[in-house]
Amino acid sequence: MEKSASRIAQAKFAKLSTLQKHRVLAELAREGLVDGDLERFRARYDEMCGWAELDCFAPPAWLTPVELLLACRDFHCRFDPHYRGENLGAEAGECPALPWAPAFAVEIVMDQVRNAHNLGAVIRLVDNFGLEGVVYSQQALTVENLRCRKVARGAERWIPARFEPDLGAYLRQRTRPLVVLERSPEAIPLTDWSPPPAMLLLVGSETFGASAFALREADAIVGIPMHGFKKSMNVTHALAVVAHWIVCRGAARHGNAPQATGTGTDASTGTITGAGSHGQDQPTRHCV
Repeated sequence: MEKSASRIAQAKFAKLSTLQKHRVLAELAREGLVDGDLERFRARYDEMCGWAELDCFAPPAWLTPVELLLACRDFHCRFDPHYRGENLGAEAGECPALPWAPAFAVEIVMDQVRNAHNLGAVIRLVDNFGLEGVVYSQQALTVENLRCRKVARGAERWIPARFEPDLGAYLRQRTRPLVVLERSPEAIPLTDWSPPPAMLLLVGSETFGASAFALREADAIVGIPMHGFKKSMNVTHALAVVAHWIVCRGAARHGNAPQATGTGTDASTGTITGAGSHGQDQPTRHCV
């Protein structure tokens, strides 16, 4: 760095690429570890995040100053495709895993979805809407896949995503309702569906949709009304539509989730408030 991250001018920062901006913010966190002045770091970090539209780190309130700075540095380093965690924490101990406190009791189940791009996009969507995590049934899929990581944009670092070798057994042993997103004569139109307080939300393969087993096991089948020539929708697009509906209809929050973590709904006004657990506060958005 030609200049310290704590002194770089706004005009120069604005000219940097997105990756370079993340590197500057990672360096700012490193400088904070060295000088130990958390308040100065917070003020400068908030100022610089206001200079550009970037994914920025909003730390959970329970982190210690050192944990906060390490996690912030790691968050921004993860946007660098060459970063593998080398030397992180050299200034102050080991870096803890980034914490995730979901806002809504919704776990996404991917039934025979094979595309690594879709896995990465679903992981990022889970972060956007403050959902619990992802379960997938294809062993070939992995969050370490470079295409998945590129699309997830770092969210794979904190969103729980795991392979379930026997999805059938997992669904039979469930302790919450199974909702299958599928075009079917039995499907409830999305706008007529009232989301339960907690659920497994299942999407099927890109080619064949949900399996017959999943449809038999379903406590509810939900379909998205479509009005054009095409009667199918990309997995992640469909999930985004349904997740928005769930959030706007006020599916139950996790009791231990901070209100600033994830995307929430004000039950009295029907508005989405707050931000993702690793993003800056956003303007209130009205559900439609």
